[in-house]
Amino acid sequence: MSGGRRLARVPPVKPIWLAGVVAVALLAGWLAAGSGSAGELSGRVTWVYDGDTIKVDGGDRTWRVRVFGVDTPESGQPYSKAASRFTIDLVKNRIVTIRVVETDKYGRIVGQVILPDGRNLGRELLRAGLAWHFRWFSDDPDLARLEKEARAARRGLWADPGPVPPWEYKRSHPRRSRRPVSGGRPKRPESRGAPKGLAQGGASDRRTTPPPWRCPGDCPG
Repeated sequence: MSGGRRLARVPPVKPIWLAGVVAVALLAGWLAAGSGSAGELSGRVTWVYDGDTIKVDGGDRTWRVRVFGVDTPESGQPYSKAASRFTIDLVKNRIVTIRVVETDKYGRIVGQVILPDGRNLGRELLRAGLAWHFRWFSDDPDLARLEKEARAARRGLWADPGPVPPWEYKRSHPRRSRRPVSGGRPKRPESRGAPKGLAQGGASDRRTTPPPWRCPGDCPG
């Protein structure tokens, strides 16, 4: 048009960018659904798989939760049952809060497990000498200090002259490989990571061996 101004052409919005925005929004909403604030989930513990892996029932969904920053003995190792029993005593049928760190490639929520009295499950395991500080995935100085103190006092597994870390134990005791799930939600729960905690959930509870404890039927309120 004569004498008129040329309008700048607005580039079309790319579908791939929109898809990314939608995915982030959905993830934020999913995390917030557990407790009303993004990054936290809340629910009742209905299953303890081992010392550092539990199942939390949030009412309309369940999560398989891997305790962040610690690694307890593998099944077959000394103190594996002691670590499981310790976790059962602290969380059995109790409401816990999960401070989410990430979701790993197996669909497990990885996070800090906060007990009803405010204590941190991972720290309590370290304090009792029933776990290693998983320092490859956590540089928390408090976790390192708790492990050091337990070592010095020879508590729990540190009473043995040469306890073998679980990540070393698994190298000499390989187990059947497990496929990561896609989409962040497992089709059925896996008992451990591969290896456990690396990259530190589910509908079915089918397992080849029973977990240490499962809430029988409907847990009482």
